[in-house]
Amino acid sequence: MATQAITWSWATNTHLTFNPVTDVLDFDWMQGNQFDITEKDGSVVISIPSNNQSYILDGVKLSQLSVNNIDAKDSTAMHEWQTALDTGGNRLPTDTSNAIPLTDLNTSSAAPDSTTQQSTPGSTIPEVSEPATSQIASSVESTTKTIAWDWGANTHLSFNPTTDVLDFGWMQADQFNVTEKDGSVVISIPSNDQSYVLDGVTLSQLSISNIGAKDATALAEWQSALGVTGNTNPIGSGSETSVATSDPLTPVTTPVSDPLTPVTTPVSDPLTPVTTPVSGSSSYEYAPYVDVTSWPTPDLTAISHNSGVKEFSLGFLVANSQGGLSWGGVVPIDNNAATEDTVKIDKDISSFQNSGGSIILSFGGENGTEVALNAKDANSLAALYQTAIDKYHATSIDFDIEGGAVADKKSVDMRNQAITILEKNNPGLQVSYTLPVLQNGLTQDGVNVLKSAVSNNTHVDLVNIMTMDFGGQYDSLFTGKPDMGDGTIAASDATISQMRAAGLSDTKVGITPMIGVNDDNKEIFTLEDASQVAHYAESNSDVGRIGIWSIGRDNGNGAGKPWADSAYSGMSQNDYDFSKTLMGS
Repeated sequence: MATQAITWSWATNTHLTFNPVTDVLDFDWMQGNQFDITEKDGSVVISIPSNNQSYILDGVKLSQLSVNNIDAKDSTAMHEWQTALDTGGNRLPTDTSNAIPLTDLNTSSAAPDSTTQQSTPGSTIPEVSEPATSQIASSVESTTKTIAWDWGANTHLSFNPTTDVLDFGWMQADQFNVTEKDGSVVISIPSNDQSYVLDGVTLSQLSISNIGAKDATALAEWQSALGVTGNTNPIGSGSETSVATSDPLTPVTTPVSDPLTPVTTPVSDPLTPVTTPVSGSSSYEYAPYVDVTSWPTPDLTAISHNSGVKEFSLGFLVANSQGGLSWGGVVPIDNNAATEDTVKIDKDISSFQNSGGSIILSFGGENGTEVALNAKDANSLAALYQTAIDKYHATSIDFDIEGGAVADKKSVDMRNQAITILEKNNPGLQVSYTLPVLQNGLTQDGVNVLKSAVSNNTHVDLVNIMTMDFGGQYDSLFTGKPDMGDGTIAASDATISQMRAAGLSDTKVGITPMIGVNDDNKEIFTLEDASQVAHYAESNSDVGRIGIWSIGRDNGNGAGKPWADSAYSGMSQNDYDFSKTLMGS
């Protein structure tokens, strides 16, 4: 069996030798509105209009294919294929008023990854009892009901099973339950004390065509529910097959043997934070910063493989000239404005996540403009942050607030209000603040950020302190050779006290030193300092994270250089020595 990855490659026309009996096309996160499927001169043609690109399955007709030949992580891609296979590629006019609104097709999605071909079995949408053409034709008056997070709500929906669709977005199967009570379908979300009731609609009246979901496990959950009493090709619960691999970098491809039997690969809950415990008994996570805009684009999967690091803080998301989010102010994250660098970064992040890695999205940083500074209100700001969370499937976000931004009260308050909205809409979302610090603790501006969080009911999981460039009086205390290990620990202890005094009773502290030579080159954070800090963190339950600035500097290429450099630590070391030390024992 061979897996053929459908990836982005500008203006290419790729001919594939494809065996319908054994081979699989892997669309990864590509969405249904990003490609077209036709048949021309006896060959299936997959075109990607926005990329001036196509794939041709030489000599293979649509009638020779089935959904067993397709892997896709986005349900709209599977729906596109289901429709093509049902209609032989003869689509009705693509007027949006006639399309089944399974999902919001404008939702950003990470670019495909050509290096990791890890299929997600269970993403198959079963064949429905009515031809797809009749479904499309009858959906002109359809209405999409969005299943969204709304704490404590009990929402009654007027739902027409003939035309309407429930859109679950990225919600996963283990986040909701489907039952029937007193003649009405009940969708409960236990962790959010929430439910939706389809008044007067029974499970027997529904089919899989009433369900839109971007996560395959949600579709499988509905297939199971409808298999009990539904009217669409009874499916039953099926058997769930977990796919394990001893090497996270080894691609795993498991064909779906029967499109009507859901085969699922366990997927971690996107709203439940995935922390990466350090090796051994350490209780904190290790998440070094990565400068996403450095050149060449960092290969997170390769770095992880070589260093053992499984979680990275990705920086930095700031405003671009159009007011949207971008990496470093120059690489937009909006797919509609994507550049070559956007595609590279998206592919790299997707590949790392597919290999089992976790990310923390960091907004702000020393350079550029944090988007809260120009935001109109908290709602629009929250919506902007949400676009990044959705695109990169993030469960943990960080706000690196420094320079003038940390003292700007208006943006500080608005940001906290926006974070409160995000926390309500994304249960389980982990939030950290990264703030400047001195050896005696946070500056008053930093303390004010935390007090604002308390005032705005913002839950801060972690305050990450930048134990670097203390400068001034601290340098003079050590006759030009400051002890950065001692200074880091003193700063951490002081910050913990400040957090408690500000009303953050359960917030952890994070510690992020600048390894090796600091910008203030009198300050040098050595491997001995790293060992000291790791031992401190292991013995202190208030420490929740250690990071470094940055993983790209964790090498000895510039040993002995007297000035800080973005490419190396300036220390005599092996590659990733700081990371291996700070990950703990």
